[in-house]
Amino acid sequence: MRTNFVSYSSAVGRARLHIALIPKYRHKIFGYERIKIFCARMFEEILSKQGARIIEIGFDIDHVHLVI
Repeated sequence: MRTNFVSYSSAVGRARLHIALIPKYRHKIFGYERIKIFCARMFEEILSKQGARIIEIGFDIDHVHLVI
């Protein structure tokens, strides 16, 4: 099994986060393909600016899961 650790001057490590984002009142906005594509692009753009990347993304009709 290969591990991709990040090394710094005095530390080595890796963090993976699972985030679930749910719209207010659980509106079923992710049933629309255009919204899924837009959100996926925005998540990717925002995370790349922060030096992170999306490992996995999954949409349900009323929420989204991100593994970063």
